[in-house]
Amino acid sequence: MAESRRKTPVVIEFRKSRSPYFRGVLRKARKYGRYELTKDDQGELHRILIGDRRTLLGITDVVESIRGWKHARILCEGEPVPFKQALWIIRCAIRRSSTQFSNWPCDKGKHLSPEDPFAYWCTMVEFGSRNRPGLSWWDYGDVDEGGIFRIDRMALRLMLEESIKKNHLRLCPYFDRKAALQAVLELPQGIDPRREKHWCYTWTYQDGERVIVGIQPEGAWIGLPDDPELAAAIEKAQQEVQEGRLSVRRLLGYARKDWKDGQA
Repeated sequence: MAESRRKTPVVIEFRKSRSPYFRGVLRKARKYGRYELTKDDQGELHRILIGDRRTLLGITDVVESIRGWKHARILCEGEPVPFKQALWIIRCAIRRSSTQFSNWPCDKGKHLSPEDPFAYWCTMVEFGSRNRPGLSWWDYGDVDEGGIFRIDRMALRLMLEESIKKNHLRLCPYFDRKAALQAVLELPQGIDPRREKHWCYTWTYQDGERVIVGIQPEGAWIGLPDDPELAAAIEKAQQEVQEGRLSVRRLLGYARKDWKDGQA
C-alpha cells in the first residue's frame, strides 16, 4: 500500500463515517481515478488513486464532504496535505482553468526575469521565512565592490524548494516544479542598477552615512527613506522586529507614513 501511494501522485483515503454524506461520497469515489477498498485491523479503508492531478478539479465536492471526518486524508506523493490547503489549491486551479481567468498569475510569470521583476509562477510561492517574512527573490545576494548585485542562486533555490514543500504546491496540476527551479538557475550572474533601467539600489544608514545594501525594482518601496531621522527610526524598528519586541504591523506603519509623505 505504501508503495502504491508513492507511485500515485494523489491519494484520497477515508474510512466509514456516520456522516449522512458517506453513501454519496462512496458513489462518487468510484467515478474518479482508481477506486480501491482494503481492510486492516481498523476496518475498511476506501481509497481514490488519482494519476492525473487535473482530476482534482472535478472532485471538490468529495474533498469538501470528507474534510471534517476523523479518518480521512489527502496524500500528495506520499505526504499528507491539510484539507484547508488542498481546497485552496484546487479552487485556485479551477479558476485558472476557466477562460475568464486566462491571465492567472501562474500564466504571467513562466520564469523569473530581471526585465519583469514581479513575474511569478504562483501566488503561493514564498521566498521569505518565519524570521524574515515578505522577501522577494532579489533579496538573495549582495552588492560587490564594483556596485554589481550578485544573486545567491543556491540560497534562492533552497528557499524555493522549502516553499514548494511547505505549501504543497505539487498538488496543483498547473505548478511546474522543474521549470520553477530552472528559472532560478537562469537568473543572471549579476544585476547592475546603473545600467539596467528596471532596478535601483536600496540602502540604509550606518554611523550617519548612507550605505548601499541591495537592490529593488524601480517603483517598489523597499529601502529606507531620505529623511535620516525617519530612516534611523525604521532601522531601529526593524531590529526590534527581529528581536520580537515590535510587531510587523507597526513597522509597516512607518513604510506607509513615508510613502504618503513622498506623495504629498
